Amino acid sequence: MPSDITLNNHQPHAEKPLPWWTWIAPLAIIEAGDQISLLFFQDNITSSFYLPTSLGLILVFWWGPLRVFPSLFIITTLNNYFYGFSSYWIWFGFGLGDSCSIALSWFLFNILLKGKAWMPDTRNLVLFLVFGLAIPITCYAVNWQFMYVLNHNFGWAQFLPHLRRDLLGETIVNIIIVIPTLVFLTPLLSRKGLIPIPPIPVSAFTYLTRKKHTLEVALISAVVLALAFLFDFQDVWFLFGSISLYVAIRFGFDAVLVANVIIFSATYLVPTINHPEFVNTIIEGGNAPIFFGYLLLFLFAAVTGRVISDLRIIERELNAKNKELQQTNVELDRFVYSASHDMSAPLKSIRGLVNVGLLTKPTAEQEDYWRKIETSARKLEDFIDEVLHYSRNNRTELVLEELNIKQLCEEIFSHLRYFNEGNAPGIVFDHSANRTIIADRSRLKIILNNLLSNAIKYQKKDPSHHPLISISLREDEDRVTIRIDDNGEGIPIEIQPSVFKMFYRGNLKSTGSGLGLYIALEAANKMGGKITFQSEYGKGSTFMVELPNQ
Repeated sequence: MPSDITLNNHQPHAEKPLPWWTWIAPLAIIEAGDQISLLFFQDNITSSFYLPTSLGLILVFWWGPLRVFPSLFIITTLNNYFYGFSSYWIWFGFGLGDSCSIALSWFLFNILLKGKAWMPDTRNLVLFLVFGLAIPITCYAVNWQFMYVLNHNFGWAQFLPHLRRDLLGETIVNIIIVIPTLVFLTPLLSRKGLIPIPPIPVSAFTYLTRKKHTLEVALISAVVLALAFLFDFQDVWFLFGSISLYVAIRFGFDAVLVANVIIFSATYLVPTINHPEFVNTIIEGGNAPIFFGYLLLFLFAAVTGRVISDLRIIERELNAKNKELQQTNVELDRFVYSASHDMSAPLKSIRGLVNVGLLTKPTAEQEDYWRKIETSARKLEDFIDEVLHYSRNNRTELVLEELNIKQLCEEIFSHLRYFNEGNAPGIVFDHSANRTIIADRSRLKIILNNLLSNAIKYQKKDPSHHPLISISLREDEDRVTIRIDDNGEGIPIEIQPSVFKMFYRGNLKSTGSGLGLYIALEAANKMGGKITFQSEYGKGSTFMVELPNQ
């Protein structure tokens, strides 16, 4: 049913067609609006509060042009009799112009741009203001002036002044009536199944309904009423815009729409009821810029309110995602810990059995098998330790304490001394390494363990080579730098950009998992530091750990 595709590219509710009365309701609603407009009829030309087109714009986004176009055309054509137009073709011109304008609005915003008429974000609001309101309002306002001139209501000299008046008045009326109605009622009607789109959440006054804001809202309303009834509009118009902007920033989009309706009623609707020439008096009295500024402030406040609401929606979504992510991280940590614990116990048993097997004086071939099993088990244990280090680094907070770099490195070397099949390197500590710094012990130990184990692992295999590792410390006003020099193989220049990548291994002969330097860098970042290096292949490497001076 093409006529029922009214709001966006959602598929219509085929299982629940619209009620039959939606074909008749537009006729009754638009007729009621036109009768109200006649109460504001002025200067035998037009109404300062013309509702048929506003109602047509609302209804066309609910029920489509096939239901609304004929009703608007019939009403706006026949009711020209009450506005004093005697020529039938003038009646036809008015009716066709109004109806084509609302159809144009529906086509541009709904079909061409796939807009959502309940304006759930800033993009939809801006598109609706331009393509849903501004262009159609301009079209039917221009058509009105042509009809007035052709009907001899005024001459061509008054074409532009009357067009300016109608554009300002119609734009204000449509913004105040059409946008709030679509924003607040569209979700409600969608949930009732009275418009052909899937149910959407009903807009809620999340800020206005809080008790602590009740007094503030009451004071704002009292100020608006006091300004409207105690001062001339020309003197305080900018204050109304300022109030609207304050409400937009304070409470968001929903609230500013209500505030604009209240301000409009107090400053435009009530004065127009008492004095039908109110709008003409302002515009034709040389105060058109005031009215234009009044309109712009309303627009800016509405867009600002929409932006504020969008930011709050994004904030809520981010908070929800963060909570979900935190929960996922907790579950992942539990899994890593549990899996690592369950895997470590069998590995320890395997290594124990290997040692028992080696005690039974196996043949050379059997011993080779036992050694390979032991090496594989050790590599798997190292990988499990690295995964645990990575998990611990991500989930635990910093714990700062005083640390002596020389003592910490000696503790690490005590476990690494036979790491490279007994080929222990020479260790040289600069006198500066005996200083105390403040850092997170577990993370710094992870960093130094990885750097020192690499310095031992990648020494030259030449029997005449004497491996040497030098450790020094430099302290500046805001940084502490731990420097580790070795005279090992060095790093080929082509792989240097990749050494800190996760799971990166320099070549197929590398025995590590490719996690060590990545985890070390992550630990340094967690402490607010970094790791840099310089290396020349064949001569050795220098790694520098820079940390904040605590």
